[in-house]
Amino acid sequence: MRHVFVGSLVAVCIAACGANASHDFDSSNGNGSGALGDGGSGGTLTGGGEGGTPAKVGDLAGKVFAPEGTIPISGALIYLTTGSPAPIPDGTYCDKCTTIDANTPFTYSNTDGSFDLPAYVTGAQQLVVQKGAFRRIRSVTVSSGSQTVDPAMTTLPGKTDASLGDNIPKMAVVAGAWDHIEVTLEKLGLGKLTGSGGFDKSSAPFDYYENSLSSSNPYSPRKLITDAATIGQ
Repeated sequence: MRHVFVGSLVAVCIAACGANASHDFDSSNGNGSGALGDGGSGGTLTGGGEGGTPAKVGDLAGKVFAPEGTIPISGALIYLTTGSPAPIPDGTYCDKCTTIDANTPFTYSNTDGSFDLPAYVTGAQQLVVQKGAFRRIRSVTVSSGSQTVDPAMTTLPGKTDASLGDNIPKMAVVAGAWDHIEVTLEKLGLGKLTGSGGFDKSSAPFDYYENSLSSSNPYSPRKLITDAATIGQ
């Protein structure tokens, strides 16, 4: 049997912490502001800045897609920041909803993946698109008025590359005789198939464990399920 430890993968398909919303700077919840979280699911964010509502200078419109580039993702968190989001922890951690500063404009993607993000300042900023532990960060120059965001900037990444601002959950797939979960992952844009329809292990953005006669095999299923340090990743 094939088993899969997918961590936050389900989040890219169905999970969202909080309903669709956009930041209007008029919330009266009294929370003030919150610190940027550590990569949890998009959630109910703090709102309500003091000193009046700032004037909107424009908006960014686009769509959020799964790593393969065509499947729309709903409930993804999209926001603008002039700083850098806190890194998503390396290894297992307690997932929680993300909170951001009250003066940070944000929104969530709709069922068709579309979003309309308000902008309150122009110039160089970071555009963050996040769903669970899937996160893409891209530099963007915000101008006044409406502008369309290139889908390449809002498509969730298919592998982790910190130098580009891309992150996906750390996952482990254990190969067996049935339930080829790696083929399902490939359909989401995580890895590639071979010409014969099998899975190309060299393309896997996750750890791929197979039974082996070699005791030194670093990807032995026995090691995965018996070594706390390994499964803790």
